[in-house]
Order: sequence, then C-alpha cells, then structure tokens
Amino acid sequence: MGIREVVLKYDKTYADIPANVYESLEAYLEYGHPPGDFLEAVLCNDLQRAVAHADEESAAALVPLAKLIFNRVPGDAHGSLTKVTTWISARAKEQTHASPA
Repeated sequence: MGIREVVLKYDKTYADIPANVYESLEAYLEYGHPPGDFLEAVLCNDLQRAVAHADEESAAALVPLAKLIFNRVPGDAHGSLTKVTTWISARAKEQTHASPA
C-alpha cells in the first residue's frame, strides 16, 4: 500500500493531491528518486518556485500538499535544498548497499 492509500485511509484532507505527486513523493522518500521541479520546490519550502512549476491541478493542491509534508514527512526530508539533496544522497547510498553485488 502506497503513501496515498495509507494517508487517505485515515485523513481525507489530502484527497486533492494528484496521484502523480503522491507517486513522486513516495519514490523520493523510499528510494531517493529526485522529485520533479514542483515537488522539489515544495519540499525545499520555496513557494515562489513551486507556484512557477505547478500545473493547474498541482497548484490547486499546494496547501494540502504542504500540510501533508509538514505533518507526515520526516523532518530530515524537507525544509531546504540541503535537506532534500542530503535525503536523495542517503537513499541512493542505501539502495547501492542493499543491491546484491
């Protein structure tokens, strides 16, 4: 069960967040996949860049997405570009060490 299903099972506040944003957030959190420009900007707490890169659906979901990240995403994974790039690097190292040789 992905992050979208788990979150929506208990809280409909986040129902307006597009499925592709949930998928990107899950890939970022689990595997360190770099998010797209919009999600990266939200994770970095860069409102101006988030708005500049948002499509209509994502722009409409900006407030619920910001609440989801604040309430449900580990603090080490959001808040600044440094935190986001560190998270990506750490997950990439975990994936490298977890892969069979």
